[in-house]
Amino acid sequence: MLGNFGEFFGAIAVLATLVYLVIQIKQNNKLLTATVYESAMEGYISLNRIVLESAEYASIARRGLTRMPELDEDEAFRFNMALRNFFNQVYKLYRLHEQGVLPEKEWENAANDAANILSTDAGKAFRKGNQFHADLFAALDRVDSPESISFTLD
Repeated sequence: MLGNFGEFFGAIAVLATLVYLVIQIKQNNKLLTATVYESAMEGYISLNRIVLESAEYASIARRGLTRMPELDEDEAFRFNMALRNFFNQVYKLYRLHEQGVLPEKEWENAANDAANILSTDAGKAFRKGNQFHADLFAALDRVDSPESISFTLD
């Protein structure tokens, strides 16, 4: 009879442990999701901060997206580095999506933004000259993007 009680309480302990582990896994998943979103937003915020804090760079970015040939050699270099930063951010999100960490809708939003940039003359030139992001570009080609937005600020 004592053996039966021992088995019963042992089963209860195992069940309680399993319930505890399920709760811990759910909490860890929520924490992971929050961390992913924070990382994604911080990447975009840091890119936007550059434009917001520098009228010179805001002008380079606007002209780079709308009238790339107007940029002088140094401006074109700076704009290309900014595109690299942007696509590195999107690449990070792509990899998180591939791993099942970033939800499909969030990936589609980032992919649509990136596809719009790639549809500009500057984006086409960047794509042609950048093999590091080749698998990202292929993934962007598979995303159903809305019509390209216009970067003119008229």
